Amino acid sequence: CWSISLVRRWTSLTEVTNRPSSLPLDITLASMNISSSIHGWRVEEEPSMSDHRTITFGIDSTKPRLGSRRRPKDTNWDGYRDELADRLAHLKGKYGTGQGLEWTTQQIHEAMVGAYENNCPIKPCRRPDGVSWWSEKLEALRVCARRAFNRAKKRKSPEGWGAYKTALQNFKREVTSAKRERWREFCTKVDGLSETARLARILTRDNDARLTCLKDGLGGYAESEEDILNLLLEANFPDFVREEDTVIQTVCERRPYGLADWGLAALVVTSEKVKWAINSFEPYKTPGPDGIFPKMLQEGGGHIIRTVTGVLRGCIAIGYVPASWRITRVSFIPKPGRRSYQTVKDFRPISLTSFLLKTLEKIVDNYVRDNVLTGCPLHRWQHAYTVGLSTETALHSVVSYIEESLEARETVIGAFVDIEGAFNSTTRESIQDALSRFGVPQTIVRWIRGVLDNRSIYSEWNGKSVRGRVSEGCPQGGVLSPLLWNLVADELLRILDGEGFFSVAYADDFAILVRGKYEEILPDLLESALGKVGEWCRSRSLDVNPRKTEIVAFTRKLKSNINREISICGISRPYAESVKYLGVYLDKKMKWVLHLKMQCQKAINIFMQCRSAIGRDWGLEPQKALWLYEAILRPRLTYAAVVWWKATLLKTSRQALDHVQAVVLRGTYR
Repeated sequence: CWSISLVRRWTSLTEVTNRPSSLPLDITLASMNISSSIHGWRVEEEPSMSDHRTITFGIDSTKPRLGSRRRPKDTNWDGYRDELADRLAHLKGKYGTGQGLEWTTQQIHEAMVGAYENNCPIKPCRRPDGVSWWSEKLEALRVCARRAFNRAKKRKSPEGWGAYKTALQNFKREVTSAKRERWREFCTKVDGLSETARLARILTRDNDARLTCLKDGLGGYAESEEDILNLLLEANFPDFVREEDTVIQTVCERRPYGLADWGLAALVVTSEKVKWAINSFEPYKTPGPDGIFPKMLQEGGGHIIRTVTGVLRGCIAIGYVPASWRITRVSFIPKPGRRSYQTVKDFRPISLTSFLLKTLEKIVDNYVRDNVLTGCPLHRWQHAYTVGLSTETALHSVVSYIEESLEARETVIGAFVDIEGAFNSTTRESIQDALSRFGVPQTIVRWIRGVLDNRSIYSEWNGKSVRGRVSEGCPQGGVLSPLLWNLVADELLRILDGEGFFSVAYADDFAILVRGKYEEILPDLLESALGKVGEWCRSRSLDVNPRKTEIVAFTRKLKSNINREISICGISRPYAESVKYLGVYLDKKMKWVLHLKMQCQKAINIFMQCRSAIGRDWGLEPQKALWLYEAILRPRLTYAAVVWWKATLLKTSRQALDHVQAVVLRGTYR
């Protein structure tokens, strides 16, 4: 099967049967030269008049164009700096009005993009000249096999077909051997940890995680690029309004501002802070719609820092956001670990905006955290996007509460709630109320409102694009978005805390726990807490997803008296045996058997994917293989060990961990 490629590993059974099956093994194979042209692969739900469902797909017969592009890493940065300095030397910025900020921003953009394009010429994208493993010997064997085929076809004799079969087998055998030797040579020459990490990412990549076709919610599929993009945008941005030609209002309504606003702007935005924010970005991060990536700002020198500082101060002082900063390009990336990628919920929208806007967002975020939240901090049970806190601290709080209750021979009922579309559905009014409640200066509040208002978004795929307008939510991928959501969700944590309920939050994932010795009253208490959550969500135009909310009764009693199901938004939810919260499996008896089993199996699977780069006398050096184990496998295996370390006191748990280590050692030094 040297010329065969796996096109799709499907998670829906193609066989029509009444037998239960939890692990479909249906796969589709295709030859290597056509597998990349297959799109829209799916299993139809309509009756096929057979014992198997119909599989449909399309084949793109057009040859891909290689085209041309600029390579940012090949830029002549010395020439870029000199040309940019010449372009900005006589620029006198206008910062006091919206028109002035628009003009100045346009001049900065033209100067930076022009200097970059002149010092980073367009180069053609060339197709690789052949493959590295091809040789003259293989060419001779291929010619021999073709000649044998032509002779057999002409003579039509068994001896001729036998000779052709032998020649073809020899050719295939040599191709397989050449590919293997070239792969071994490549793996042996891998040098450095960055190349090793890149090789590990390639080997462990999920090739099924890609956008092909989506279910439209009506029993059918959206196949065209525009329909798929429209489905994704409407599902992830509730107030999305599609427009063919979106025109951004260049000058917003005049808002009152005075010397106090300019004084605050000068305090918030300084040249040192602008330089710090710009240098904090990775140099070659994907740019926004304006085409400016961080390296262009970092190489700009003092001229760009001085001009950008004036623009950012003006934006804060008069509460204005330039039109080019309010255009967002949305990219949809597959969520890891999904069994299939055929619904809109299997993809996460990432908003790409101008790095000039991100620079100001980072400065404002730093100001709010250092000057506002020090006097009025977030609730102690919010663990997301806060210095010193993480998913592990959130897990430690939840697990400590549960284990303390179990040690006291009490029962704990936990509701693990997911607020649906939290970032994209949060209203502007909710964000503004939260900012005012924490005492954020109105000058800052006014500017943040301008960032969220009247945004234009677009998404592109396969040469097609869909554009529209949104005005709600805080975009995922925005620098300020995590802080804004924390400020909004802080109100819910304080409501639950005031009612006496223990709750822990990490972004939009909430864990609500009730405990006691009298099990009969615990469901009523938890329903009361969930009622508070529902009321708060309705007041903020948010929704709780009942089907993604898990209810677990934690107890070590042999017989529990908890029988009544919990009702969430009118939907009854049964008790689960375990729940996966922030990447850790919590079973109802807190024995950690399930978590260790899943983590050990995952670690072995990842290593087996990397094992193809390691041989007995070839491949990665032992030091690189050890680095793979220490830097990739072991951190994943020991994630959140601060909460489940007691499980290692059991002999069976130690044996499971020893088995993982033994598999790695045998695979490395085989």
